[in-house]
Amino acid sequence: MNRLWSRALPLLLSALSALNPAGAAGEEFKDSAAEMNRVLAAAFPTNAPGAAVLVVQNGTVKLRKGYGLANLESGTPMDPAAVLPICSITKQFTAVAILQLAEAGKLKLTDDLAKWVPDYPTGGAKVTLTQLLSHTSGIPNIQDQAGWQKVWDRELTPNQMLDFTRNKPLDFAPGSNFEYSNTGFTLLGLVIEKASGQSYADYIRSHIFAPAAMAHSYYPDGQHTIAGRVPGYSRTGKIWEIARGFKITQAYSAGALLSTVDDMWAWEKALEAGRLVSPSLLRSAQAEGHLPDGRATHYGYGWEINKLGRHDVIEHAGGMPGYSAYEAHVPDSDIYVVILANTYSPSVPLHTLAANLIRTALGETVAARAAFASTPIEEFVGKYQMDGYAITDGNRMLEVTAQSNRLFAHLGTGRRPLTRIATDEFTTRGDEFHFTFVRDNDRHIQKVLLRPDGPGPDLVWQRIDAR
Repeated sequence: MNRLWSRALPLLLSALSALNPAGAAGEEFKDSAAEMNRVLAAAFPTNAPGAAVLVVQNGTVKLRKGYGLANLESGTPMDPAAVLPICSITKQFTAVAILQLAEAGKLKLTDDLAKWVPDYPTGGAKVTLTQLLSHTSGIPNIQDQAGWQKVWDRELTPNQMLDFTRNKPLDFAPGSNFEYSNTGFTLLGLVIEKASGQSYADYIRSHIFAPAAMAHSYYPDGQHTIAGRVPGYSRTGKIWEIARGFKITQAYSAGALLSTVDDMWAWEKALEAGRLVSPSLLRSAQAEGHLPDGRATHYGYGWEINKLGRHDVIEHAGGMPGYSAYEAHVPDSDIYVVILANTYSPSVPLHTLAANLIRTALGETVAARAAFASTPIEEFVGKYQMDGYAITDGNRMLEVTAQSNRLFAHLGTGRRPLTRIATDEFTTRGDEFHFTFVRDNDRHIQKVLLRPDGPGPDLVWQRIDAR
């Protein structure tokens, strides 16, 4: 459930401050499994928790391998067939289940939540299933509530989990904004049970795992041993220890499923072949939504929609104590990447690894990606203030500077070099943050749209210095 915690400015500030910008901007990625192997072996050393990784291009497996350790106590290496939590990638399965039920005429995406879960109050506001799927419902996130971490070691039912937000006011009017909410997908799990007459686990097994030939994917019930499942690890200082306390069943339909990289590829193939849901409905699930003010949410129904250079990437990330997961599909190049790790804190963020693997598969260098009309970098230099905050609030101030013909972004205590990917677009190393500079009719830059890696609308920063 990464994205257990919502995207917020403090996260952005800390990320810009902490990430190490070291590394050559012109580093070249060769189109070879050997280069992918080098990148992954460096990220997951042989004496630390590891990951199972699969990279497929044009239907051909380019890399399938385990890295690091599955079990630190026994020294067992990670097997690519290891069973690991897919964390918030579970939301894709929940979304497809809802779409299947809609196709079967058992529910409508425009249905009011109250029709299916009448004992969850929304203050009289209509919350649709579409809004739950797209994180635009305004329902508060369970994991943001005080007291939740005190009980995350307990077996709690979905309804007991919902008690954390059951009597809370909505964060905003449904449909008016975006805020990542595991609560919404927990409610969708209950909708699936009510509409289908099956438990969530049984429905996913019979309607998704079976037709997709996912023989090694599971909903954990806390009672049965699962062959190939590996423990997760957390780190205190330099010491690794088994991650304890969190009950995965709390994640329910928002993040509890287990799978393998092979089964995740089977899932992708089943979706592409139309065996699980119609192509038109899948396209709607993988299309980004827009807010009333026109801003894109970079999220569909269980999928994030982002950019890597000029390429569209349909993806999702996830994480929970002891585990992290990342899945990405690049449609225009038919590349599929999935990484399942047995630590929440790998040495290199999984989205950065996935981006590097995709670039390697593409055979791209930074120079190859930079074929665009260039304008003087001095045009971007200036100070920008986040919408909704006073000019005197320095923590919401973004300053862009230039040095040695290169731009740098300063936010909080962080200083990050920017790499140009289009005429008015830049990213930080690893594509953690995407900057789009917006010009007025006279071609003067008036604001910058800042998108951290992850779902949700761009943050808007207005230019405040004289031009």
